[in-house]
Amino acid sequence: MGKYDLYLKKQSDGSKSCTFCDKNFNKQKDGNTNVYLNHFKKFHIKVFQKIQGNSLARSEDEPPAKKSQPLIDECFSEFSENGPKSLAIQRAIAQLISSAALPLSLIEHPGFKNLLHLTVPRFRPKSRLQLTRNELPALYDEYRDKLKMSLASSEDVSVSFDGWTDSSQKHEYLALIVHFVEENKPAYRILEVVDVSAKSHTGEFLAEKMKSAIDFFGISTKIRCCVRDGAANARSASVEICDVNFDCLGHKLNLAAKAGTANFAGLDSLVLKLKKITKKIRMSSNLRREWEQIFEEMDAPTLVLKKHVETRWTSLYEALKRAIRVKEQLELFLQDQDNLEFITASEWKTCEAVLDMLQPLNDSIKLVQVCGNLEALQETEVQLQARSFSASSIIPVCRVILADLQTKKKHMTARTKIIEKLSEELEKYTNLKYLNIATLLDVRFKSGFVDSKWKDELLTMMLATITAAEEGDSDSDNDGVTDVSQSHSDPFSRFLQSSSSKISKVPLDKKSVLVGVSNKLYMMDKQKNYRNMIGGYRSTRTLM
Repeated sequence: MGKYDLYLKKQSDGSKSCTFCDKNFNKQKDGNTNVYLNHFKKFHIKVFQKIQGNSLARSEDEPPAKKSQPLIDECFSEFSENGPKSLAIQRAIAQLISSAALPLSLIEHPGFKNLLHLTVPRFRPKSRLQLTRNELPALYDEYRDKLKMSLASSEDVSVSFDGWTDSSQKHEYLALIVHFVEENKPAYRILEVVDVSAKSHTGEFLAEKMKSAIDFFGISTKIRCCVRDGAANARSASVEICDVNFDCLGHKLNLAAKAGTANFAGLDSLVLKLKKITKKIRMSSNLRREWEQIFEEMDAPTLVLKKHVETRWTSLYEALKRAIRVKEQLELFLQDQDNLEFITASEWKTCEAVLDMLQPLNDSIKLVQVCGNLEALQETEVQLQARSFSASSIIPVCRVILADLQTKKKHMTARTKIIEKLSEELEKYTNLKYLNIATLLDVRFKSGFVDSKWKDELLTMMLATITAAEEGDSDSDNDGVTDVSQSHSDPFSRFLQSSSSKISKVPLDKKSVLVGVSNKLYMMDKQKNYRNMIGGYRSTRTLM
């Protein structure tokens, strides 16, 4: 049956006619269908398109589809106070203000009103008072409920908290952050921000405030560890939250870096000068143009000076590094600035010395921040600042930094201060079962950074898990993750090579058992008991 037969009627003499217009066609020889093709293409285009394979074409005997058109009342009601489009736009405005930290006065700004008038002239935004009393609280409740649902599906979470005070010393806040795994990716959310200005910040008071939020989100039984700073009240509060708690490595590195850099004469004056120069350029449009013009005349890409933040040692490293990079342009700029102090030759030498001392800390942190992907080290500095530092990295980072600092001979007084501070903290970290097991479970580090007793402990845990678990199949969890020991140019591989003879080995019989256990666990990854054992270690994230 040909493709045209459905639309043709066969006559008694063997000829055929069109079923739509009764056009008669002479009997065709050799199965020629050109006459049909030309006829349908000229007089029945819809049928022709359908014959040619256009499934969307409508047959001519089918009634044309009616276009749906909204009623007049529906059109006008879309932009009424509670119309669907008005509600959607109002919600988007509330999202913009809250996510971008914009002032509430934006809703009343003439420029913003003009934008709305041009884009959606029929929309009438709600007042600032309505936004404050209704829209933002409703949006907060919506996202709070979404977070509550996400945490309900998580088996293991970790929390971290810290406090800060504004520049006026009038407001003091405590931020509680939850860390968990969402869609097989690490995630963190602000659980609660509490104003703690009313009372003295005792450990009991802080714990009470945090427990209220933890109970609301229903994660009190899911918390596997708590990360905090080293203050006495923070330690006391964290014990009330979770038995497993430890100091944030970021705080400790900052203190160690401060202890080391304090031994460099002239560093404080250098930092103060750079801060003043950076502020002047940012605040003055004339100075900013002069700065940019120098780069244009030297045919170089414009780079701005970076601001140093006291609470982050990495900001000091980045600020000094950028100053060295634009040294030539900076000196030219300062020649015409009578109100800005010139940076002396001795201060430039101090800058280079501090960078040389802080280099091991920076290299080690950046290496683990890329989650084992060594190729990502070629990415930009901004991409490397992602929050990807896990609890499993703490012990390896401390060991690697100490090893690098001990091998270098320059600036020994300053290096000794950092070594003493980090050694003290490493001793605390290495006594925590949680961090040692986490390091062993991290495919980037495995067993090269912990003592053999923790390998035996993990082996015992794995054997107990196998006994309790049922048989099952799974996929490997370490696809696409690179073992840092496979690269010979990074500080982690250098540490493993130099300390290979010192690392205590697992006895041969235990090694054989461990291989068998690992293979069996590979086939049991979907089992709930196994996930309960390792889930908490994966969910821990340390804020840097």
